[in-house]
Formats: sequence, C-alpha cells, structure tokens
Amino acid sequence: MSYNSNNIFNKIVNKQISTNICAENNSFICVKDINPKANYHFLFISKHNIKDFNTSVNFDDLHSLILEVCTNNNIQDYQIITNVGSYQEIPHLHFHLLSNN
Repeated sequence: MSYNSNNIFNKIVNKQISTNICAENNSFICVKDINPKANYHFLFISKHNIKDFNTSVNFDDLHSLILEVCTNNNIQDYQIITNVGSYQEIPHLHFHLLSNN
C-alpha cells in the first residue's frame, strides 16, 4: 500500500475534518479514537506525510506529547501500538495509546 496524502489522518492534521484535539506539538497531533478499544484510547498522528514506522523519524516530539497526555489524564499504565504493512488500515504514521486506568 503506497502513501496517499488524501487520507483521513492527513485531513485531521490539516483541520479539514472537525475533531477534538487533545494535544499537539510541531510533529504530532493527539485525538481520541472514535472506536475506542480501552477506557482511554488516543491516536498520535504524525503531522508529516509519512507512511509508517519504517521511515526514519525523530520521535522526541512523540515522546513528550505522550507524556503530556498521560499526565493530563492521570494515566500511568498504558501500551503504545503502531502498525506496519498489512496490519496498517490507514497508511499514515500514527500510534495508539491504550489504557484502562
């Protein structure tokens, strides 16, 4: 699956689709997943046109944004998931944070 900049995550990042933004920085935007798989289910979406985790990226901004969202929601136990290849439904770099805190 090749990268298509006309995907839903790119539309969220470019604010072409209305959504509640939980947090953002220069590289990532965080929103709540519309189909949560846990009590807390956030999506951290790259603001850059990057297909998946196999592309080299500096993840300092992701790390700081995850810590900010966890602090703001009193989340201490969580898992981070990203998908690549056939596991990826939308070919745009994003991460799921799930917690049942």
